Amino acid sequence: MGSLYNLSLILHSYNRWLILASLIGIIGLAWIQKKQGISFHHRIPVLQKVVLISLDFQLTLGLLLYYYSPFPRYFWNNLPEAMKEREIRFFGLEHITVMLVAVGIIHYGILKSNKKVMDNDKYKSLIIWMIIGLFLILSSIPWSFSPLISRPLFR
Repeated sequence: MGSLYNLSLILHSYNRWLILASLIGIIGLAWIQKKQGISFHHRIPVLQKVVLISLDFQLTLGLLLYYYSPFPRYFWNNLPEAMKEREIRFFGLEHITVMLVAVGIIHYGILKSNKKVMDNDKYKSLIIWMIIGLFLILSSIPWSFSPLISRPLFR
């Protein structure tokens, strides 16, 4: 299982860049198309699919990693002590919780924006929900420059 774990870790590390790029791309494109009065159905649905597919792939990889990683196992088996250890608590509880919320918000935001009738309302809803999801994701990535928890930008 070690090779599957390592492969999942590498894919999880690289796929985050696709997610970040597609979220920034959809926010930027929605903003531009809203300002120019372009129909919502011009390019946005394609980016929505890219966001959702890459996000769901990341979620699958993340759940696989959570199941096989020693951090969550140690966290749940030694809860009182683990809550005091920043790295263990981050990977055992904080990262997965925030990321699950972010995935839910992004899915909800795309669904909600597609149900709006007016293009302007669709853009506004999409931009707001994607920014919230992006903020949550950015706040819970173990960045290499973070003083709290650090991992390489690329594995």
